[in-house]
Amino acid sequence: IRVRAGCIVTIGDTGDLRIIKGLVKRDDEVTRSEHAGGEEISDVQGQGSGGVSASSITPARAAAGDGAAEPDPDDDSVCMSGVLCQDLGAHRTQCLQAALVGDPDLARDVLIYVLHASVLSARGYWDNPSELTARPASLSSTLEDLGDTKPARDLAAALQALPSGLAGLSVEAQFDAIRKLGAKEKAALLTASVALSLKERSIDQGRVPSLLDQIGIALGGDAVVSSRWRPTAANFWGRIPMRAALAIGKEVLGDAWAERHARDKKPALGQALEAAFAAGAEPVDGVTPEARTRAAGWLPPGMGVQTDSVADADADDTNTSEADEPEEAAPAAAA
Repeated sequence: IRVRAGCIVTIGDTGDLRIIKGLVKRDDEVTRSEHAGGEEISDVQGQGSGGVSASSITPARAAAGDGAAEPDPDDDSVCMSGVLCQDLGAHRTQCLQAALVGDPDLARDVLIYVLHASVLSARGYWDNPSELTARPASLSSTLEDLGDTKPARDLAAALQALPSGLAGLSVEAQFDAIRKLGAKEKAALLTASVALSLKERSIDQGRVPSLLDQIGIALGGDAVVSSRWRPTAANFWGRIPMRAALAIGKEVLGDAWAERHARDKKPALGQALEAAFAAGAEPVDGVTPEARTRAAGWLPPGMGVQTDSVADADADDTNTSEADEPEEAAPAAAA
């Protein structure tokens, strides 16, 4: 798939540069049976035997100028697929939205910054993390699993608590009604509007710290995401190679856990990892309390908050190959 996949470079709805990566033309697709002899395969190539370090699992990204480069058959490192990166980026943004909707002061600061950068600062194109053009941002996942998540429920509760009776009014009546609201109600409307404007960002862009990362830092760091999203067999473990999943388990949970599950089939391994990396502190068979705590806060590379120091440290380890399976080559519609 690496040698078949490409990208589309276009202009987004708001005039921003938009790059849609990991796309495969239908004529170039390889069927599941042709690619894997009828066996279940993951989103990423390279599920052969051999060891792999969890630190080598990095978000897929395209290297500048490597257009027709052939993948190295001896390269044992593994990349998350472009589709998986895009899906995880949507969940990460949804977590930040759910956290930001409860912080009026930060929402105001974000609004001021975006307006200043867009109107008062002659900075040209910049990576604006919001859609402050009078419409909510649209998040999408190929699994269509954004509708029933903790952030989605938190956002729904926050929207339900907003001042009612504004919808359906004329412009004059609506503006007058908003002007008559109290400071707390106005703050709630502002906060919800800014939070829901945060745009989806594939986590492969997380390597370069952005305003979205600064918002995450102000909201509490990686815990903003890890407390609202956990890797499951469906959304993560089943979408990376078994040897990569086992390497993560060994790194976070220890050698004894890895040896115990070394011969698991992929579904069983995914379920075991899902239980060990779930939120909370409930005991899990074969997992020490210390490892359970580490696992409950673990996030895939790039999904947490990025800082300049993290970006610099990871720059030399970035894998520049990209892989997607045919069935996930094109993102699905928003859930």
